[in-house]
Amino acid sequence: MTINKTLSEQIHDSILEMVIDAGGSSEELLLTEGDLVERFGVSKAPVREALLRLCSEEVLKSIPRCGYVVVQLGEKSGRENLEVRKLLELTSLDRYFNRFTEDKLDEIGRRLTASREQYGQEATVWQIWQANLEFHCDLISVSDNRYLVKHLKNCIGVEQRYYAQNHFRREGKFNVHFTPEAHENILKMIRKGNKEKALKLLDCDIGDGRTI
Repeated sequence: MTINKTLSEQIHDSILEMVIDAGGSSEELLLTEGDLVERFGVSKAPVREALLRLCSEEVLKSIPRCGYVVVQLGEKSGRENLEVRKLLELTSLDRYFNRFTEDKLDEIGRRLTASREQYGQEATVWQIWQANLEFHCDLISVSDNRYLVKHLKNCIGVEQRYYAQNHFRREGKFNVHFTPEAHENILKMIRKGNKEKALKLLDCDIGDGRTI
C-alpha cells in the first residue's frame, strides 16, 4: 500500500479494486463492515470512512441491517459518463491546444515510451487502464486546472467499473491489448499543430466506452 495515503484511503482503494476485479460477478458481492474490519485487520473507523466515501462516489449502496452492495452501471450510465468524458477532453484540447510546448510534449512522450517498455504485450487489463488514465490526464493537465483533471479521473474510473461489470469474460479475463500507437499519433498531430486531426484522433481513442 502507498505510504502517502491515509489508512482510510488505502482501504478505499483496496475495496474498489475488489469491486473491479469481481467484474460481472460484482452484483453478487455483499460487503459488511465487520468482514472488512477482519479482512484488513484494522478498527471500524477507517473502514466506515472508506465505505461512506465509496457510497458518496456511487460505487456502493448501503442496505440497512444488511451491508453494502455494488452499484451496477447499465448502458445508460455508461453512455452518459462517456458523453461527459468527451466534453471534458475534447473541449479542453480545443481550448488549450496552444498551451502545448515542446517540453510538455516531450514529457508526455517519455511517459508513453516508459509505459510501452514497462507493459508491452504482457500488460494486464488494469495496467493498460492505468497507462490510459495517465496519458489522458497528461493531455488535460495542460489546462492547468486541477478540477478538470479530477473530474476526468472520476469519469475514467466510472468507465472502468462499467467495463468490468458489462464486458467481463466468463473465463475471468479480458481480451485487450496494449496499443500506445493511438496515443503517439495524437501527440504527433499536436506537434504538427493540426488541431482538427488531433481532435478526431482523440475522439476515436476515447471510443464508445468499451475499448481502451
